[in-house]
Order: sequence, then C-alpha cells, then structure tokens
Amino acid sequence: MMCIYHSQSPISLICVAPHKCLRKLCVECLYEHGVDVKLTIPICKFKELITKNLQVHELNGIYELKKLREGFKILISQTETIIKKFWEDIKELIKSIFDNIEKENQSFINLINQNENLAESSYTDLNNIVQIFEGNILDDWNKQKNSYLINMMQIKNWIEQGANTISQNFKEKIKEVMKIFKIQKDESLEWQESITEYEGIVWDQNSIVSRKRVKFQVIQTKEKEIQYVMNGLLLRKDQIQDTINKPEILINLEQIQHLNWIGDYGKQNQKIGKWTATWKGLNLSDVGGYYSNEGKKQGKWIEIFQNYCEFVQVYEVGDYVDGFKKGTWKYIYKDEKIGGGEYNKQGKKNGKWFELGNEYQKYFRLTYIGRYQNGIKVGIWETCLAEQGILYGGGSYDVNGNGIKIGKWIELCDQFEQNLKITYIGEYKNSKKFGRWDIKANDKLIGGGQYDVEGKGIKIGQWIELNDQYKQNLQITEIGVYNNGKKFGRWDIKVENKFIGGGQYDSEGMKIGQWIELRDVFEWDSQITYNGEYKNDKKIGRWNILYRYNSRKQFEQIGGGSYHEQGNGIKVGMWIELSDQFDLRSQVIYNGEYQNGKKIGRWDILQRDSSSYPFEQIGGGSYDEGGDEIKIGQWIELTDNFGNRFWNKRKVTFNGEYKQGKKIGIWVTMDIENDQKLNEMKYDF
Repeated sequence: MMCIYHSQSPISLICVAPHKCLRKLCVECLYEHGVDVKLTIPICKFKELITKNLQVHELNGIYELKKLREGFKILISQTETIIKKFWEDIKELIKSIFDNIEKENQSFINLINQNENLAESSYTDLNNIVQIFEGNILDDWNKQKNSYLINMMQIKNWIEQGANTISQNFKEKIKEVMKIFKIQKDESLEWQESITEYEGIVWDQNSIVSRKRVKFQVIQTKEKEIQYVMNGLLLRKDQIQDTINKPEILINLEQIQHLNWIGDYGKQNQKIGKWTATWKGLNLSDVGGYYSNEGKKQGKWIEIFQNYCEFVQVYEVGDYVDGFKKGTWKYIYKDEKIGGGEYNKQGKKNGKWFELGNEYQKYFRLTYIGRYQNGIKVGIWETCLAEQGILYGGGSYDVNGNGIKIGKWIELCDQFEQNLKITYIGEYKNSKKFGRWDIKANDKLIGGGQYDVEGKGIKIGQWIELNDQYKQNLQITEIGVYNNGKKFGRWDIKVENKFIGGGQYDSEGMKIGQWIELRDVFEWDSQITYNGEYKNDKKIGRWNILYRYNSRKQFEQIGGGSYHEQGNGIKVGMWIELSDQFDLRSQVIYNGEYQNGKKIGRWDILQRDSSSYPFEQIGGGSYDEGGDEIKIGQWIELTDNFGNRFWNKRKVTFNGEYKQGKKIGIWVTMDIENDQKLNEMKYDF
C-alpha cells in the first residue's frame, strides 16, 4: 500500500510512540514525523512481534477455554438431571402418600356399601363395621391421617423455604458475577393491559361508624397508564415510566386522590436518586428515600403506612439493601414508636413483631402481637387495642414454622369497629376450621354454625351468617343450610330479625327461582332491593328495583328492566338504573336502553331531593348505536355524590362533548342550583 501523503513511497513502518497519529509511515513520513527511530518498527516485523505476543498470553490458544466451557455444559446437564430426578421422586412420593390416604378413605366407604346385607357379611367385615359404629377405627384413622397431613405441610414448607433460599442465594451470586463482567441483564417488566376491580374504604375518622366500603376499577392501558376509576369517574391516572419494578397499585381512596411521588429516572427508565412524596400538592416532610442506579431502594427510607390518610398519619421507617427491607423497622405516629420489628438478611420478618392492622385508625388502634420465623408466623399471636392493652382476639400457629393455625382462635370480623366488636370463635385443626364456630357482637351470640369434624373446613348444617352490610344500627343476617360446603334450599335474609329477602339454592349451590336481593350498599336510611328470577345462577326476565327510607316505611318501585330469557344474565331493552351513590340524600337514576348487555342510544339522568318529589331530568347524553357503549356527542354529567348534603356536595354538573368515547373541546363545570359557572377545562382529542 502506497503512502497517502507521499504517493511514490510504500508504507513500511508502524509508529508505536505514546501519542496519537495514523501509525502507518513511509520512509519520508519517518523523517517528517520527528520521533525516535526506535519507536518505529518495520511492518513485517511488527506482525511477527504481535503474533508472538498473542502466543505468550495464550489468547489464540482456546483449548483451556473450550475445556472449561465444556465442563460447565456437563455440570449444568448433570445438575438438571439430578434436580429433575429429585422433583420426580418428590412428586411420586407425594402422589403415593395422597393416593394411600384416599385409598384408605375409600376402603371404609366400600366396606359399608358392599355389605348392605349384614347377615351375609364375613366375620372380618362385620367386626370392622362394628368398630366403625363404635368410632374406634375411624378415630384411629383420623389421628393417623392428621399426622400424615401435618408432615405433608412440613414437607411443603420445607420445599418452599429451601427453594426460596437457594433461588435468593443464586440471584445474589449471579448479581456479583454480572457486576464483575459488567453484564446488563434485561429486567424489563412485561406490561399487560387489564381491568381489575378493587374494594376500598372511605374513612370518616370523626364518626363512630368510620368505614364505608366502595368499589373501584384499576385499568392498565396499552399506553402504559394506570387509571383509577370509580362510578365512571376518573380519580387518577399515572404514566408508568419505570420498566423494571412492578408498579404499586393504590387501594386507599385518600392516597389515590392526594398522594404523589417525585423523583428522577435513569437511562433504562428505572427510578434513581432521591424520591419524595407530596400530599395534596404539599411536600410530606422527610418521607421518601434513595434508589440505586439499578432502580432498587437503598439506605434509610421513610414510607407511609398502607392505611395512611388525613387522620391517621402513620409512617414506616427503616433501611433497604438492594430493594429488600433489612434490620429494624418501626411504625411511627406523632413522632412516637407504636410498633415494628426486625427483617432478616433475606428480607423476611423475624422475631417479635408489633403489627398494625388494616383497621388501625384515629380512635381504634388495633395491634397484632406475635413472632415470625423467617417470614412465617409461629406461636401465640394476640390482637389488642394499643392504648388500653385490651385483648380482643388471637390464637396459635404451630411452632415448626409451617404457618398452620391450631387450637382455639378468636378472629375479628371485617366489620369489627369501636362500637361493634364482631368476633368469630372456634377451633382450627391443621389450619382448617372444624366443629362449632360462634359469631358474637360485643360478647353477645348473634350467629354461627358447624364445620365438618374431619377437618376439611367445610360448612355443614344450619347457619346464621352476617351480611356484608351488618352494622350496629342495621343488623342483617342470612339464615339457611349448608350441604357439603354449598348453600342449599331456602335461605332467608332478615333485618332486625324481620324477613326482607332471600330465595332458593339448588344442590350445586346455584340460585334458582324467585329472589329478593339486597343492594351492595344497604343503609339504615336508604334500603334498596332487587326482585326477580334466577335460572342456573343467572338472572332472567323482569327484575324490579325497590326503595324505602327505612324499616318503618313501605317499599316503592323506582327502577328495573329485563334480562335475556336465554339465561345468560345479559341486560336487554329499556332500563331504569340507580346511581352507585343513590341514597336518601342523593337520589339519582339513569333511564335508557340496553342491547346485548351494552348501553345504546339516548340515556337520561334524573334526580329528586326526596321521595316526596318526582324525578326531574338534569342531564344525560348518547351512546353509539354499534353496541360498543361509547359515549358520543353532547353530554351533561353529574359529580360524585351529586347534591349530597351529608358530604357537603352541591348540585354540580360537567357539560361538554364526547368523540369516540373521549372528551373533546371545552367542558364547563356548573352549579345548577345557583346557575353559576364554576370552571372550564379544555380537552384535546
């Protein structure tokens, strides 16, 4: 090759001087280059020296590398074979044990079924049948079977713990190796579109009846948005940027409305550096912490408690190591420690813990006290009222770290509150309820029933159960029979021991025939029922919606419509429906048409102030005729709890246009009582 600067001279030298240059030199370049001739090497000699250097460092001698690679292949293959054989042996052992248990159970059943004519039975069979009658042989078998099951639970937990420990150790070692070799692992989160319904709680800490349950939807869109929707209204939407960590789903309604996190993202869209929290737009003092460059929480963090709200400002304080909680963590309320415990090196709770329940609130501070062993509850756990130290419930877990409830337990009902202390009292065997379980309210027996004595946790016989809406001023019970764990026959619904609804179940536990059902939100001063027919657990034909102010008033029909006669539970034709917030103080209904379960055409919104007044149209709009339930054209929509004086809500509407289900243009917020424009917002399509 000829020199690009001296076209008549060939390139014959390589410059190895410690500076930047083109390196390729001809004889004339050498003269002009101005370096010591010792720092130039003839091009043919340079090739020879480089080859020798490679040989010295064995870079082109791949035998050892190949040998080691093959060694790893053999090791992985052998390990796979060993692990596969191990799991096959475990599967075979488990199958064999359960097959033997089922075989022994069946042998007792066959003994009875095959000896209908006892006069012709053999002495051995008859002797065994007598022992079954006396209970001895079955008692012995149940004891032996329970011993087997306890051992199986121990094996199950041992496998889970062992697999988790091995997995965690391998992950940590692999991380170390990846750091050494600077390998970046693609840990991108697989995003999936979904709609999930959650049940949240609205807290009124200044009220004795402090909880109101509400349902809302969490929608994950293809645009990587998380939307929180309640009763058709968008409460919040978050654009997800972090593609490494699974996004946190909020289920606390106040947090959905008021909590936000602020911080930076790295090149892989992972959270990095300092992150802080705001509440109603104002900074929450000291709340937050740091993320590492890998997007993992690191060092000291101050986090808000899962039940954090305006009146219960509880924080969790402790340290993270590579995204796992480690060491001491404390619950802090008004600058005082109110609970907490230790996390071990694997990020699992360990030792004694003082935990706060989901019910923890301003006037009612329930605390759960007990011990953890590697993330699993063991021994005695107590449920106490923090300030007074009053014991309300609890029981025991087995001490072997299997997380199995044993012996007598007093458990708290979901409706457990300051002035309505509902408990379930009974016994556990291998984490399954058995025998008699009582339901008490403020120590008074109000319900209960039997579980099977075999310890399968199956309800049998007559039961009195509490409706989800049971409260101090509205005691709703459901009374009927269980057959092998399924509701069977007639079940009655009673309010203050007076019949209000119910219906029939078939032998498979499916609703059939005429039913009167209670609305999910059934209040003392707003009582709504749905009356109609079931076929194979699906609503069919005409269903009416009835309303009354309270138990002393008569029901009036205020809505209803039809379900498809084929029994697929699909709404068809004209319907009058109630708003989800319909109650004494906010009486709003919707009037329109369904086609194959989808709203179509014109839907009107009507409202009245009380039962003494007629309904008047105050809003509405149209859905597309294609059956996609997409809003189109001009709409007048209502705010949540429209006109509800209890919530200090005015009669406020939103007026604007929809295009293909999305708001466009100017939307005006109006106070229709005072004919006052409150606000306007522009939406881009």
